Amino acid sequence: MSRQSIYVHFHSKARLVLELVDYVDESEGVPTLTNRIETAPSGEEALDLFIDLVARVAPRIFRVVAALDAARGEDPIAATAWRDRADRRQRRCRNIVRRLADEGRLRPELDVTIAADLLWTLASVRVWEDLVVTRRWASDRYRAHMRRTLRSALLSQG
Repeated sequence: MSRQSIYVHFHSKARLVLELVDYVDESEGVPTLTNRIETAPSGEEALDLFIDLVARVAPRIFRVVAALDAARGEDPIAATAWRDRADRRQRRCRNIVRRLADEGRLRPELDVTIAADLLWTLASVRVWEDLVVTRRWASDRYRAHMRRTLRSALLSQG
């Protein structure tokens, strides 16, 4: 298939990447997993499920995320898509942290905004890539240490 054929169908590299991201999300069951996060019995369980989601999906999407990141500087569609995905992740993190706060489980020195930013950053695909791909951690090691780290950073000791 020629590059021209691809652009006729997708109109741009960014649209191709977006379609690929959506396809991977569907094939990995991301909508079901995010629903499990939203309906978890507690904020702490939602936090664990969020880490599970990252650990499960990151191996399939980290190269696509890098391509979208590279394209966003040149392509407004890619920039919009990047911001949309980042905003969705941020809302998911804020919802988890808000639940922790409502349940009295959020560290008292943290407010929801700071805690959500910490969760958003520490549970990013980039951090996963640094630890699993670059440092060669096993997925189970990533999951276990990230759970401990985030619990320690976000949860009150009570």
